[in-house]
Amino acid sequence: MSLKVKIASIISALVILVSVAGALIHYSVFSSTFELLEEEEVIEDLDEITRAFDAEIRDLERITRWYVASTTGPPLSTSAAAPRLGGVIAQELDLLLFCDASGSATHKIVLEPDDHTPITLEEFPNRLSLRHPALAWAASTLDPQGMKSSGLLATSKGPMCLAAAAYPLNDGFVVAGRFVFDTVRDRIAEDTGNLFDLWQIDGPRTMPQDVSQRLDQITSATAPVLDAQGESDQIAAYATINDILERPSIVLRANVERRISSAGSTAMASGAVLDATMGFIVLLCLILVLNHLVLRPIQELTEHAEKTGSSEDFHARLNTARDDEFGMLGRGFDQMMIRLEKARGDLLETARTAGKSELATGILHNVGNVLNSVNISAALVGQRLDELCIRDLERLAAVLTEHAEDLPTFLTSDPRGKHIEPFLAALVKQLREERGSIRDEVQSLSDGIEHICELIKSQQGIAKKTSLREFTNLADRFDEALMITQKAQGESSQLVVIKRYEQLPEIEIDKHRLLEILVNLIQNARQATSGPSQEVLLELRKSADGMLALSVADNGCGIAKEDLIRIFSMGYTTRDDGHGFGLHSCANVAKEMGGSLRVQSDGVGRGACFTLEVPERPPGSLETVTDSASVRRGGAA
Repeated sequence: MSLKVKIASIISALVILVSVAGALIHYSVFSSTFELLEEEEVIEDLDEITRAFDAEIRDLERITRWYVASTTGPPLSTSAAAPRLGGVIAQELDLLLFCDASGSATHKIVLEPDDHTPITLEEFPNRLSLRHPALAWAASTLDPQGMKSSGLLATSKGPMCLAAAAYPLNDGFVVAGRFVFDTVRDRIAEDTGNLFDLWQIDGPRTMPQDVSQRLDQITSATAPVLDAQGESDQIAAYATINDILERPSIVLRANVERRISSAGSTAMASGAVLDATMGFIVLLCLILVLNHLVLRPIQELTEHAEKTGSSEDFHARLNTARDDEFGMLGRGFDQMMIRLEKARGDLLETARTAGKSELATGILHNVGNVLNSVNISAALVGQRLDELCIRDLERLAAVLTEHAEDLPTFLTSDPRGKHIEPFLAALVKQLREERGSIRDEVQSLSDGIEHICELIKSQQGIAKKTSLREFTNLADRFDEALMITQKAQGESSQLVVIKRYEQLPEIEIDKHRLLEILVNLIQNARQATSGPSQEVLLELRKSADGMLALSVADNGCGIAKEDLIRIFSMGYTTRDDGHGFGLHSCANVAKEMGGSLRVQSDGVGRGACFTLEVPERPPGSLETVTDSASVRRGGAA
């Protein structure tokens, strides 16, 4: 999978995740709010319906009061009442009852609400007890608490809105009523604009099973009972309406369409779609920007690197004009290819001369170790030259030129002239010190260059089957290798170098190749240590078998057991910036000098110790050494 596809997939997944998370958050936050608003709406509708019933009852109260006000007493017969009852139908009454003070009906009419035909209603016989719900309110002398004179009454024909009024002097009563089904219910539904159902408890109409199952809950609740009805598009609220005796008589259910939730769901869905759309747009913009600023340059660099690697065309260049990090990377890659082309040419030339490219790889690695030290020495020389007191000499020359005609008098009499002699003495002292410092750095620079030259000559010497051996002091070579690594890698205040040198005689050996090994070992030891307690031990001793042992030990990261057997293999390295031919080259050089290089480590984090063993006397003549090196190269090939 390409980097472009990976980045696009990750960004797409993030955008989808953010969109889904946003939608879920919106739903969890707002859905309950929508439900609460709908519950409030259905409760308000329920209250509005209840108030409409109260308005119906108040209208009946108004009618009964009108009858009481328009007559001096209850009519004594139907014929006498007829002229005054002609407006019963017009007033949409289903019950009109006149009775005397004892409750005996003097006139009664009960009509079927659908066709207005007279019917008999068992709740209103020809004689009403004074404890009848319609008249009980007037019996306050019998019932000290009193009763309501209007309200609902459950009848065999269904619930009825009822109102009663007494004539003056309590010589009779008038009772008016309307059946709730269906005229009153339809009128309330039309006036309020609300959908609702009602059932009389223990009435003639069968109550739905879902309502009857929760009847106990509805009648015992002090607040409306809500029912969201699952996934239905309506929400219902249940309540009871008490009758004239303050007993639950009617179950009322108000139904409200879930417009708020529907609109909210639509809005949230639209918001989710909008978020997804915006996320997709942002995704496209990010991909386009990333493609232009990051992916395309990486792809160009990758294709260029693959093409260069497959064709080995080191002359190909990116020639990028970008001024950002990728431009720097491209130009750095071009510079690297230029240097690599040159190095490759040198390696090929060395390989043709020596017969193996390994020799060229080794010399490049070892020269590089010393080259850092040479660069630092050259920089210090330049710094010392810049600090020379040339400006003081120029000012002195200007003063002497100014007083050239009277120079003896100026030097002996003028106060400034008297200071010239001590000034010259101090200047000579300073120049002598700076010359010594420059000389030391030049000598270090010369030694480094000489070491580089000798490394090159030693590799050439192998190709020509010659040896550049000379007597050398091993302790001096140890110190020189330490100095080279300190200049190349810088001195560290946290690094402690411990030296344990035995007094050993000088031996005849190729000192530059020996120095090559020691520089590599000390440099690796310094790179392996970190933290506040960094220690490197340099040890020089004579082993029991007569070999001279030069050990470099550290308390660094150590070496895993499985890596010990491969540590000297060509190309194997445990460092991210390693090349894998330093120790391999050192092991080969040690064999060429008639010695060996071995390593010991107790594991990761336990440090490591590299030991170079060389013979005190060289094995045989020059031809023997050359033949040994030839045999090694032949076996490797």
